[in-house]
Amino acid sequence: MRIVALARSDFRVSAGIYRVSPPRQLSIIALSSRGRDGPGPFTKEKSMLELYLRSAHGLARARSSLVGSYLDDFAAALHEIGYCRRIGAWCISYAVHLGLWAAAEGVCIGALDEGAVSAFLAHLPRCRCPGQRAGLHAVAHSRTQVFVQYLRTAGVVPVPVQEVVTPALVTEFCEWMRRQRGVADTTLRQYRHVAIALIQHIGNDP
Repeated sequence: MRIVALARSDFRVSAGIYRVSPPRQLSIIALSSRGRDGPGPFTKEKSMLELYLRSAHGLARARSSLVGSYLDDFAAALHEIGYCRRIGAWCISYAVHLGLWAAAEGVCIGALDEGAVSAFLAHLPRCRCPGQRAGLHAVAHSRTQVFVQYLRTAGVVPVPVQEVVTPALVTEFCEWMRRQRGVADTTLRQYRHVAIALIQHIGNDP
């Protein structure tokens, strides 16, 4: 079994907020993962998933879901970070729910990007997934994102690439350098990166 830990390099903990380190731009807002109802020690008789899900029915339902093969490693990652049983079980429950929705919609696990997660969250008020309840699900976004971030760390779901928008001032600068100085496009690409970083630092009105 390959365990992928959501290490401190992936999440920075500050006042109960988990933030993904650059270049990942995703922020995961969650309640404190530590508490009195800790998952307890791991034993050889237990699987990692059993640390968070206690009922045989819940375990069978989780393992038979679309995401079932990922849940033991996900539970191991939660345990490594220190998630208490209540919050960890919540994250796993939303992972299973996401899998149920994805299976019904024909969405493969590797396609669980931000668009798919948004569609999953949008269906919750009218949810008819087996064993689930429709409702507002106030914590659904943060709990679901914990699992999606795990899938990204495991290499199952691609890390979203942030689109860099070139400021108008930089575009005008590059055009001027091309017309007036005859600068080649290869050189302008280097200038563009530096100029964008400068504008991001000092603003559009230097």
